[in-house]
Amino acid sequence: MKLENYGFSAQDLDLAKSKIQSFKAKKGEVFYNDFCYGFVSVLSGELKVYASSENREIALFSLKSGDECLVCADCLDAFGSRVRIEVASECVFESLPAGLFKDLKAKYPLFANHILSLLARRFYSSVSVLSVALFAPLKERILDFLRQNSQNGVCTCTHAQIANELGSVREAISRVLKELEKAEIIRQKRGEITLL
Repeated sequence: MKLENYGFSAQDLDLAKSKIQSFKAKKGEVFYNDFCYGFVSVLSGELKVYASSENREIALFSLKSGDECLVCADCLDAFGSRVRIEVASECVFESLPAGLFKDLKAKYPLFANHILSLLARRFYSSVSVLSVALFAPLKERILDFLRQNSQNGVCTCTHAQIANELGSVREAISRVLKELEKAEIIRQKRGEITLL
């Protein structure tokens, strides 16, 4: 975690560095917004943040190596629904505990401005995802997802995973994928979709 650029006093910088906690998480591990990790910096791997309500879920944003974010109950509760953070690939991240983070943010304007910038980016990202989910045709969203998540034209994912990523239901995804297969745009086999 890089904290040297925010004008911290030597004493506060030493304190912050001594309080940083490191976490390792394996692919598939899940965290919920009932625990506050404070200010997080991802060193390697990827975390995906999902919002869910009842039986629907949508991926809001990803945190990859080098990304920073507030992963705390106060911040995530603003989404108004249950938030789930899933480890998409084995991950190492550091955390500055919430209490110290709040103190440093209040004391150092450069740090506070950096945090506001991060929040604005996450907000913009989330609004973009939600607006696409609400207004773009499902067929286009599925094709975009397949293009972005395929290697050599092959996407290894299930219909349920696509539904979670796009904020849809599995049945609708299956119906559209069947239409795309009939139109010879894709080919499907269990757990694998090939773009033609």
